[in-house]
Amino acid sequence: MKTNYLIDVDNLFNYINSAEKMIIIDVRNKEAFEEEHIPRAINIPFETVSPEKISQFDKQYLYIIYGENGDFNDSSKMTFRMLRMEFKVRELIGGIKSWKCSEYKTTGTEVIDDL
Repeated sequence: MKTNYLIDVDNLFNYINSAEKMIIIDVRNKEAFEEEHIPRAINIPFETVSPEKISQFDKQYLYIIYGENGDFNDSSKMTFRMLRMEFKVRELIGGIKSWKCSEYKTTGTEVIDDL
């Protein structure tokens, strides 16, 4: 069931401030990422993701995936791809919009093409 693979913004905030081995992936396009993103996130636009690329990810990490608003979209597709490949992965409920509505800060930075 999908709800087993979701995380809310408050839990993500706590993870960011913990020692958890975690990688936050923003699947939106480069321009949206550069404008603003969740702190510590890297940008891997969904349209650039292939099973071969995902297979190179380190399975020791927990992956948090988010997009614009958390509807069944690219972040959900990425989450389900990674789940099928047996990664530890969670999708952020509500995406970056939910993060901002909860008044957590965003930041802008360079795009990272590879992990």
